Amino acid sequence: MIKAVVSSLLIISISFSANAQLGGLIKKAKDKTTEPKQEKTTPPPSNTQTTPAQQPAQQSGATQPAAKTIPPPEERKELWPEGHINYVKPDAPTPLHSKYVGKLVFSNQVLTPETTKETLFKNSFSIDEPIYGRVYIATAVKNYVLYSDMGAGSNGWDNNDGECSLQYTIDNDTKVHVLRNYRRKGDTKSWITWQYFFAARGEDAAYNQDDFIGKMNALPDGEHIIHFKLWAGGIAGRSSISPIATADLTINKQPGKKMILGRTWNSYKATMSNPALEKQMVDVMKEKASRDGWKETFSKAKIIDKDWYTVRNEYTGIVTARTINAVVYAKWPDGHCTVQEFNFIQQHNGSGWSKVLEFNGVGDQTAIDCD
Repeated sequence: MIKAVVSSLLIISISFSANAQLGGLIKKAKDKTTEPKQEKTTPPPSNTQTTPAQQPAQQSGATQPAAKTIPPPEERKELWPEGHINYVKPDAPTPLHSKYVGKLVFSNQVLTPETTKETLFKNSFSIDEPIYGRVYIATAVKNYVLYSDMGAGSNGWDNNDGECSLQYTIDNDTKVHVLRNYRRKGDTKSWITWQYFFAARGEDAAYNQDDFIGKMNALPDGEHIIHFKLWAGGIAGRSSISPIATADLTINKQPGKKMILGRTWNSYKATMSNPALEKQMVDVMKEKASRDGWKETFSKAKIIDKDWYTVRNEYTGIVTARTINAVVYAKWPDGHCTVQEFNFIQQHNGSGWSKVLEFNGVGDQTAIDCD
């Protein structure tokens, strides 16, 4: 009788343990990308992980799991779970990828999966040259465990959102700057390589970071080393135990030269030409800037609507006003320039349009290269 009871308890214990281990291997993730620009990845396109642990399956909408107890930093593993079972199956690496895994490489031209060649790579640039980058990592970002205190803490979390952060320091300064934060989700969650834009040209200039370019142009003349570190996580104080990719970029700041944004006033196209109305728009913005204490000086406008939009009373249908959108060029006291979208309005007095143009709303502001 006693043996029968012991055997039953043993069977129940084994069954419970097996189910717990099975539950620890099940994980589903449904998400989508926030990457600004997709690219084909077959394969290629803001710290560590522990040995496999028994972790319950995550249901859709479940709360963040509690922190796991993990070994000391020197005993931890980078990949979770330990390289042979991954939450996300990463893209297969190419021979070039395998050579540069853990590195961020740079070039004067776009580095797409189809056009990337080792002969295009370089690490030293004049400040006025175009600069593009491509990163190569060991596995999908989601497969790294994140630790508190930027990788130094003892509590680990799964990187459920596939977050990664490209950070940099300048020369010997220890202050850390963030170039860009990403979430590798949806179609990008299996990526092990993608592009970065530092001083891109053409359409890709939309991804240039104003803050980074401003910092480069503020450097004194001479050579400067920009130290890059890409972290899994890196957001809200949680990151991989060590960077998942690194690189040093040499920038030669020459007298009279600067890094450009690649966006100009000529990039904006007018859809209506009305010099008198454009002058009115500039005058309205100058008056508003003076009244509200704005620092920029407005000088020219381009109308971006094909025609006026008629405003009617919601209940009677009577015409009350008309509005139109334009972009207005401005220069700031520190020398940088911007383009900003504004909405303007003219009231209707029952028999015609008012001759007074008024400010009616503000839209996005974009830094551009000064004329």
